[in-house]
Amino acid sequence: MSDMIGMSRRRLLASGGKAAVLVAAAGIAPKFIRPSRAYAADALAPGMIGGPTGFDGSERYQYGPDTPEGRAIEAAKAMKGAGKAPAKIVLGLSDGSIGQLTQPFPAGAPSIKDLWEKETGIPLGIVGVPNGQEFTKTMQDISTKGGAYDIYAVEWNRLGDLAETGGILKLDDFVAQYKPEWDDPERGYVNGAKGVSLLNQYRGSTYGVSLDGDFQTWVYRTDLFGDAAEKKAFSDKHG
Repeated sequence: MSDMIGMSRRRLLASGGKAAVLVAAAGIAPKFIRPSRAYAADALAPGMIGGPTGFDGSERYQYGPDTPEGRAIEAAKAMKGAGKAPAKIVLGLSDGSIGQLTQPFPAGAPSIKDLWEKETGIPLGIVGVPNGQEFTKTMQDISTKGGAYDIYAVEWNRLGDLAETGGILKLDDFVAQYKPEWDDPERGYVNGAKGVSLLNQYRGSTYGVSLDGDFQTWVYRTDLFGDAAEKKAFSDKHG
């Protein structure tokens, strides 16, 4: 991130005498590339500059230069190339979520952690936090100015509490520069700008980035809904 060029990890953690820590984590979610394009599963699809390879369908998770992923990764690479990137980024993460970043899936794919480190050259250290203690551990780190983490991962409804401490970094400048597509109707948050306001913002400013967006999936047996015998049996039972 160009605004952070020349900022060491310790400066990031101790800006203005307060722990200035990102409450953010980014996943890879680029635009869908039609699988009809011929390419090798172990190579990037045409026009893509990064993302996973090694499995069928990997092109759907790759990204081009004019995407939020591309802009952010290129900025991180530029920092590394100029010798101005942090030696390591440390993420405090719930024990139960670590595997989402460290375990490859599907077979042949790189893990998210491995992919980040390969593409940027910046190591990602993940420190496990006991489930249910994420907010407590974060507040301890902020109040003691311990600087144990560069990134905190906490429940979304704690964002305002953390912002009020002055211990996390306001991300407005980075949002303006790298233009995430959170409000995109197809790729972004549910309810667009309203979802962004609920999950990422406090008092109109951005302080967080969603790491894990859980949602429910409903699967319907359409063959049963159209089956005359099933329809009659349901009608006989329920009227």
